[in-house]
Amino acid sequence: MRQGEKLTHAERIYTHEIEGRLLVDSDRAAGTAALERAIAAADAARNDPVAQEARDSAYAILGFDAARQGQHDRVLSLMAAQFGLPAPGPCTVAMLAEYERVAVAVRGSDGQDRGTYWRRRKTDDPVAVPADLTRGLAACAHVGVMAQPTLQGTPGILPDALAWGYLGEARGRRAAAGKPPGEPRAVIVADVNPPSDLQLDPLSPWPSNAMPSATRLSGDGATPARVLSEIRTATEIHFHTHAIVDSALSDASHLVLSPDANGNYALTAEALRHVALANPVVVLAACHSAKGARMQHKSWSLPQAFLSAGARAVFASASNIPDRETVPFYLRVLDRVRSGAAPASVLRDERLANPSSWIASVIIFE
Repeated sequence: MRQGEKLTHAERIYTHEIEGRLLVDSDRAAGTAALERAIAAADAARNDPVAQEARDSAYAILGFDAARQGQHDRVLSLMAAQFGLPAPGPCTVAMLAEYERVAVAVRGSDGQDRGTYWRRRKTDDPVAVPADLTRGLAACAHVGVMAQPTLQGTPGILPDALAWGYLGEARGRRAAAGKPPGEPRAVIVADVNPPSDLQLDPLSPWPSNAMPSATRLSGDGATPARVLSEIRTATEIHFHTHAIVDSALSDASHLVLSPDANGNYALTAEALRHVALANPVVVLAACHSAKGARMQHKSWSLPQAFLSAGARAVFASASNIPDRETVPFYLRVLDRVRSGAAPASVLRDERLANPSSWIASVIIFE
């Protein structure tokens, strides 16, 4: 195939991934070399989505190969390199899943690496870090989880007693939009007017006495364009609305806002590609707002899009949430975050204080 002239440059990169995938089990050196060629070539073609898919897939194959060999330190290093993150320190987890196989590597608070590899599992079985591996994380103040797209947004992968969050990719992350304002600036998007043809249940109104100094966008003024303009300099962004999935608008779930003159009402992950944020904390108080696109090797979701745009932390839900309870919950959470508490630690404390509640489905992305 490579000798022909019909392949695009990205497709030629993909042939190295295919070759490496076929060879790595029987000739590890040759397979590894082919996969590394795919990664190197894709790194020089960052704007080509096909090349990036080949890159991410090649990293996954190398990760599974390392896990199968018991090289748990290499699993962690490979995923950090894939995400563009620094070399992982203690209290870090790497998780990979592809069809029937799963690999988990953990660097505990003592700096020791442990891991496991499943070659066969039912693809609909939930994935969590095994108990024997979580014990090495018990002394961690915070656990960062690097996970492949098929696993990102999964709640409950670690015990409730741990403060943990999914780490977003640093590759492609925008720098903060100038210096954040000296004083906190909160933007609240609530009480929107969704299109009637969506037939969405009305949400409880935003309390008039909650965060009175915040910039509030509601009613016909809460259009996607207005929201994108206002959130650029915010230090806190709170969405109290619906999130739905419509593949005609976005591969991931999107937020329902008020329609503009042209009928545009959706705030999508794609729209956030053109925005640079000032390092805010973002609250997506919407059902299933953590739901990403069903891609094997590419992370694409609202939380990931906000991180790429410059957010420092994003709260989102993996399931249905009771809208009447979300406002007091997030007001408590943000009050502690403003006081200097780590978002993942605040969420951990809320899970422990409210066991067996919807709060277990709330996830932090960092």
